[in-house]
Amino acid sequence: MVQHHPEIDLLTDFAAGSLAYGYSLCVAVHLESCAQCQQRVRELSALGGELLHELAPASVDMGSFDKLMAEIDNQPAPRSKPQIKPVPGVPRAMRKLAPAGLDALPWKRVTGSIQSADLPVGNAGSLVSLIRMAPGGTVGEHGHAGDELTVVLRGGFSDAEGVYLPGDFVALGEDHEHKPVAHHNEECICLTAQTGPIQFLGFWSRMLNPWLRLKEYETPR
Repeated sequence: MVQHHPEIDLLTDFAAGSLAYGYSLCVAVHLESCAQCQQRVRELSALGGELLHELAPASVDMGSFDKLMAEIDNQPAPRSKPQIKPVPGVPRAMRKLAPAGLDALPWKRVTGSIQSADLPVGNAGSLVSLIRMAPGGTVGEHGHAGDELTVVLRGGFSDAEGVYLPGDFVALGEDHEHKPVAHHNEECICLTAQTGPIQFLGFWSRMLNPWLRLKEYETPR
């Protein structure tokens, strides 16, 4: 059962369609496992619809309306979209990003127990990637140079603040430091969206910081 959820402001922005793609992807993946947050998003969407309904209508020039309708009539008929087949272990929201499964992604080794795979999302407003920890592996104690959203896809991990299992959602800010450790019985895979690189704090781990800063980050819009 999912125990960790997005804050209401994230769900509100998701329902309004105003989240950057990387953040929206993380929320969407969480929603697939969380009936509680699905219901909240439905309620927020309904509330937004009621607020729009209560707004006073603005006058529209009929010439502009006729022009718009003519443009719609001249649009070519939409092509049928190819069906994307489900892939075991891949959330529905990620099927286009991992059509052959998570294991087929271009994983790169970061440490002896950690691998990462950047996802092909283009200008998503953040670096979107997967983190893979071997059983019992740890990312090492680190802070964050930006905000980070994390959703557990497989396995689980723990830190000083809790235990996180598939579907759990974690939002961390620049002032947060932690040391995630994967559970010993299986590997852990997490989806992350970051607006800045993590900053390792341990003496040896700090040597990874220059490599991490080579990645490109952009501020969500």
